[in-house]
Amino acid sequence: MTNETIPEQFVVQHQCPARILVVDDHPIIREGLSALLIAQTDMVVCGEASNISGALKIVADTGPDVAVVDIALNGENGLDLVRRMKLITPKLRVLVVSMYDDELYAERALDAGAMGYLNKQVASRNIVEAIRRLLAGKQYLSEETAARIAARKNEYLPDGARRGLSALTNREMEVFKHIGNGMTTAEIAAAMFLSVKTVESHRQKIKQKLDLNTSAELSREAVRFVIDKG
Repeated sequence: MTNETIPEQFVVQHQCPARILVVDDHPIIREGLSALLIAQTDMVVCGEASNISGALKIVADTGPDVAVVDIALNGENGLDLVRRMKLITPKLRVLVVSMYDDELYAERALDAGAMGYLNKQVASRNIVEAIRRLLAGKQYLSEETAARIAARKNEYLPDGARRGLSALTNREMEVFKHIGNGMTTAEIAAAMFLSVKTVESHRQKIKQKLDLNTSAELSREAVRFVIDKG
């Protein structure tokens, strides 16, 4: 999906510019996205936030048309924010923008109530198109992500593990990927700023959810997952 042209059916005519809320805990990224959106004649940034409480206040006070939300918010879960915003304003359109290039996170975003998912690596090129699609009532996913979500029914994991994979929390999924990349428990703890005991706890929960009995099985399935996802 490119940003060279925007199909006419996705361009929404507003009497007033669409009101956009930008939620990201990195000031440079937040300000960069806001500057890009402000430059559009059909959009205005009605607020910026770096955490869940700040975002919820802006939603309540300004009633944005679209919220652009990062998944990781200073230790808070952006998908929890999506769910809470949708409870306050069910008609709010939410675009999740994240560094995680994985259809599992896109699925989680959609399940939480978002209408689209965009990787940060291409956000500067595609975010305007993505927001306009949401304003037109359309879902936004990259063609690759949409195709990979559709193909998940052919996932290599056993039925029980496949169901469990979608049940992993974002933190557990991150640990699972690190295991697949061959990292030790101590290395994972250092990379994620967690204690070794906490990582061990995550490993146990992952095994339970994926219906795996041993650490060897966990390592094998994590490696296969990483290889399959590239």
